[in-house]
Amino acid sequence: MYDAAGSVVFADEDCWVVDFGILAFQSTKPPEWVRVGTAVRGNLYLGIDPFFYTEDLRLKVSMPNLYYEWTLRGIELETTPWQLAADESGRPLQTRADVAPTFRKVQSTNAWVDDSQHAHYVLECERRVAS
Repeated sequence: MYDAAGSVVFADEDCWVVDFGILAFQSTKPPEWVRVGTAVRGNLYLGIDPFFYTEDLRLKVSMPNLYYEWTLRGIELETTPWQLAADESGRPLQTRADVAPTFRKVQSTNAWVDDSQHAHYVLECERRVAS
């Protein structure tokens, strides 16, 4: 989670991009108030694209380039226990226990195996800057 401030640099009917030092997108219909140039500030979760940008969004006219090169310094797998809960309509679902999150260092990601395919990783990385 990050506190971030920046501005909207792209928006269309099903996604929007904010520049807060790096470009990041949300693949949902933007709120009504979103316009290119609008200043934004808030708390955000920054994740790695699981294919939305690579397979679809990058092909949109005027979509900014969101590719960055990173040096990976370390990987941690979340080990916070799971608990059974219910959604708004009473359907059962698994959520992380309401305790301080825990992690363990791992050498690589394996989302198809780790944590019964519910793996959540924290990547310690540094952005490579072109020389």
